[in-house]
Amino acid sequence: MFESNDLNFKWDGNFSNGEPAPVGIYVWKLVVGDHTDLRERHEETGKVSLMR
Repeated sequence: MFESNDLNFKWDGNFSNGEPAPVGIYVWKLVVGDHTDLRERHEETGKVSLMR
């Protein structure tokens, strides 16, 4: 649905084809890795409510 490697590129509430996503609660997952130690990896999850 949405993926980015750029901290400044944010989800605008639309699907990748530009169609608006329905109002609702969406789960997100953040995966962060250490480029100097590939074994070092952190994951966080949460929820966001989309309201229009």
